[in-house]
Amino acid sequence: SIWAHAVRPLDMGLDSVTAMVSSPTCAAVSVFVRVRPLTPPELQKGATELPGLRLSSTEPTEPDATVYDDTSGGCSSAIGGFTGLIGCTASNCAVFERCFEPQLQAVTRGGVASLFCYGYTGSGKTHSVIGYGDEQGLYFLAAERLLQHLAGAGQGLFLQASVCELYNDEVFDLLGLDKVSCALRIDEDGQLQIIGKQSSVPLPASETAALEELLSAEQSQELFATMITRASGLREASVFHVEDLQEVSRSCVQQRAAGSSTEHAQSSRSHCIIRMDVVNEALLKAQVVVDEAKAVIPPRKNAVDNVMVCRFKLLWENISHGLFPVSAPVDKSDYHVLYPESGFYDPNDGFEIDLSAGMVNGLVRVKGHEADGAKSIADWAKHFGVPELVFGLTRSKILYAEPGRWEALKEILDLKMEAMWNLLRRANDDFVQAVKTLEEIKAGGPTALGGRLLLVDLAGADYDHRAGKEQKETANINKSLLSLKECFRSLANVSQTRAKFRNSKLTRLLEDSLAPSACSRRRNGESTSVMLVNISPAEHLRKMTLNTLRYGQLFAAAERPHKGCAHTPSQKQVATASQEKPVRAQCDPKIREAIFALYGEHCPEKSEHDIEVILKRFQGKEAELLEKARGKYCSQVNQ
Repeated sequence: SIWAHAVRPLDMGLDSVTAMVSSPTCAAVSVFVRVRPLTPPELQKGATELPGLRLSSTEPTEPDATVYDDTSGGCSSAIGGFTGLIGCTASNCAVFERCFEPQLQAVTRGGVASLFCYGYTGSGKTHSVIGYGDEQGLYFLAAERLLQHLAGAGQGLFLQASVCELYNDEVFDLLGLDKVSCALRIDEDGQLQIIGKQSSVPLPASETAALEELLSAEQSQELFATMITRASGLREASVFHVEDLQEVSRSCVQQRAAGSSTEHAQSSRSHCIIRMDVVNEALLKAQVVVDEAKAVIPPRKNAVDNVMVCRFKLLWENISHGLFPVSAPVDKSDYHVLYPESGFYDPNDGFEIDLSAGMVNGLVRVKGHEADGAKSIADWAKHFGVPELVFGLTRSKILYAEPGRWEALKEILDLKMEAMWNLLRRANDDFVQAVKTLEEIKAGGPTALGGRLLLVDLAGADYDHRAGKEQKETANINKSLLSLKECFRSLANVSQTRAKFRNSKLTRLLEDSLAPSACSRRRNGESTSVMLVNISPAEHLRKMTLNTLRYGQLFAAAERPHKGCAHTPSQKQVATASQEKPVRAQCDPKIREAIFALYGEHCPEKSEHDIEVILKRFQGKEAELLEKARGKYCSQVNQ
């Protein structure tokens, strides 16, 4: 371990557990800095500590902790405003008790407590979250404390754990004997789902209307699949006791992608997300019933649509589109699967339109009036002197040589449609009832039920100009960290733009915990987050360390705007900022944004101030700068 000291055992006394529950509401966002000691290899190479960097822990009573204060050169350049500083000699237990233990009270109230470890590569993030050797990580210590609280409550609660990683913009399930590739999908409720292994079974033939016997082999090819597809999410492990956490630790260490970085021979090259939800047996069983009921609905809908496809193969032909007065009679007893909201009109009541080229910019052409060009529906209404026109369909009966054949087919299909609709209604009713039961269990259960622990070990930012696999890894890591930074800026009201969680898979995975949407089951729930900024004290990493601190300082300062800035910028910094304002006004905003994004992805060691200086040098030639940067960095990615 790089923390060379005795690991103090975690005090699991009843008093601390009681205090966890009775504490007042915890802070929404806290930002702590942890300084690791110099490693033996660094000491062997003669590495020295960064002047001005504080290496000892601050007291909990010390507000707006200053981590770095360089007074060399005759002026002060301080970086502070943090919730606290954890010094080189502190153990993971000490970090947990200071930084994250107070946040667990949110979980006991059914909310979310999140911890993010951010830092330059080799700064000790994985050591903090996962642990090393005999020293347990923060995820283990948090689960241990929470398990004791749940056991003491005596309400049958336990933890359900899952582990995944994001590597090269792909999601992998780590919990198990093998690593499983996953996909992300938005369901009909707007919820992001992680899809793992899938299995499919067909609906019974008696429940699919058996339409193939009425259709030709070629016509049958147009029927929709009626398969019940069960898509598993991330694999989960039930955690009743501390010993059950060993499987989570093993998966994090053995399955996670690792490789070399510019500072570390065995570096984590992926973002690792550990999630633990507070559940009970009733909740898990109810969730299984919901999932089963939900899986049946899509094939049931397809079975209904298949009957409708059959109707338009056997009963109707010459389907065309037209514009009709709103007062025209319409038959909505049938629907076409491509236009389920449109009814059928008498072709003599309206005007047939030509959609062979599609509807471009809302403009359509009317057959027989080609010389009048394409118009909007409102303009066609004015053209024909009609108050209002609506889009609709027309059709005609298929003629059979055999008398009564059409009527016989219609009767058969009407019966099949009624049967399929009844099955679909029953499936919908079952699903609604399953969801209702699940919500009743949540509402009537213990307060902690549904609480969540979320710990994220972010891959280290790196300044990497190596070619090949390593450079691609670094580019993906830096790009996702930049997206996360922008989301944090928006959530902290530092940026006026709306948080763009869909800019990366990392932020998409974290959105439901950080900023639940209106349709999220976590909407209006309590949420608290801790950012643990990990830094190295090595002087040769000065630039990377200072940029990492500025990343964390952004949120530390934004969380307490009413207190004012504890460490105001120097006159030099103010002067520099004022000089750079004209550059910001003259530069094309899109080019400026692209330049910041490019440097953020490929040169994370450059601060915003560094990029502003570069922009100033290229004032009036920003487009040229962008092209040069793309040629330099994007060509390396493609090599």
